Amino acid sequence: MAAGERNLKISFPIPAVMRELSGNMTSPSRSTCLALALALAAASPAYPWGVEGHKALAIVAGQNLTPDARSHVIKILGNDDLGSIAVWMDELRSAFFHTGPLGSDPDALRFNAEFPENGQWHYVDLPLGSKEYDPGGAFSNPHDVVHMIGEAVSVLEGGGDRRITKREALYMVVHFVGDEHQPLHIGNGFYDVGADGSVKLVTDPGAAKGPGASTNSMPTGTPRSSERSRAPRIPRSWPRRFS
Repeated sequence: MAAGERNLKISFPIPAVMRELSGNMTSPSRSTCLALALALAAASPAYPWGVEGHKALAIVAGQNLTPDARSHVIKILGNDDLGSIAVWMDELRSAFFHTGPLGSDPDALRFNAEFPENGQWHYVDLPLGSKEYDPGGAFSNPHDVVHMIGEAVSVLEGGGDRRITKREALYMVVHFVGDEHQPLHIGNGFYDVGADGSVKLVTDPGAAKGPGASTNSMPTGTPRSSERSRAPRIPRSWPRRFS
């Protein structure tokens, strides 16, 4: 962060539902992981942003960490500066081409080699009329942002994919909770193309076709339905509740 940036004070009220969730959790490790994610969610306005927005969100999240969650963040990072890691996942994209801040970073290059599909982790393709996210539904896939937040939480709890370090898992949670609250990261245009070349926007999830369907309304770049994984171990209502 630039000099003086840590003096920035941004305050957002924590919704009562988040205080209730944090108070009802009994497992120390899960409580810590979810407290961090909930702090991030509380800081998330519903519009797209870039570097500055992700860092601002992370600063607010840092202000709302519980003492226990802060101690775990410090143990992983060596400090509690969440803003400094807020865009690591975005910077990985440039690192694929050996450019940008992580272009020669060995950890970033290893991560990209291990997970070449990580560009898919930032979003989920929901039809515009969707009311909620179904982790096992037609529009979910094992690489979407909701599943990958769940994977990161699992790593922070001591499980999950052993190729992901706890430090990298923290990068993922800080960044992806922000991505999850951007409308352009949780929605997708589905279109029916008629025989006459006419194009119609399909917003009804029941009429839109999910990944794997043989139709012109299928979004591009999504995995086949056979690749869907089990539901992630995080509240399935997060995208609806916090977006």
